[in-house]
Amino acid sequence: MKLRIFLSIFSFLMLAAHFSRIDNTILMIISLLIPLLFFYKKAISLIIIQVLAYLAASVWIFAMFDYIQKRIDANDSWTVLFIIMTTIALFSSFSGYLLNSSKMKEKYK
Repeated sequence: MKLRIFLSIFSFLMLAAHFSRIDNTILMIISLLIPLLFFYKKAISLIIIQVLAYLAASVWIFAMFDYIQKRIDANDSWTVLFIIMTTIALFSSFSGYLLNSSKMKEKYK
């Protein structure tokens, strides 16, 4: 269970770093505060974290398309960028999926 929580926290830390890179301080702070919901031991907090993890994956996908377009416009290679951003998006969605286990649901009733 601790690994599942750690992976989710790491996912939101990466998202906060992304928002920091694009100078969006408000979303960066929100991304850093989301894991605090793990301290609220109710099912709704787990659901909120899961939904936000899936939304984080969509943020990575949209950012990937934007960055790839910029690379194409500059005639730069974009395949490594595609692989990295897709991996991060999959990691974010997988961290949300891992919170759907029976042990997590048992702990967050």
